[in-house]
Amino acid sequence: AGGDSMGLSALSGGVPLDTGAPPWLPPQVLTPKEVVSYAITLEAMTDEWIRAIFDTDAMADDDVPPTPDLEEIIAIVTRVRVYYASAKAAGCGVLQVMS
Repeated sequence: AGGDSMGLSALSGGVPLDTGAPPWLPPQVLTPKEVVSYAITLEAMTDEWIRAIFDTDAMADDDVPPTPDLEEIIAIVTRVRVYYASAKAAGCGVLQVMS
């Protein structure tokens, strides 16, 4: 696995657990091996990389609405990046629960 979609998978990937939760929000588990892959991918998502993919001029040229708060997006990605780096260092999997 890899590529640009892998960072998103770190937020919404994994194996769904059968808990009776709505099918669009099941808790999911990522194995320690998957966490390593996601942590490496997230590490490559630097602030500069995020700013480049949210290039407001390019977005306007493509008729894409502007990003509401790019600095907040960067802050969120940074928190996720740190979390996965910590889980990777500890050899842990990740349980995701969206609410």
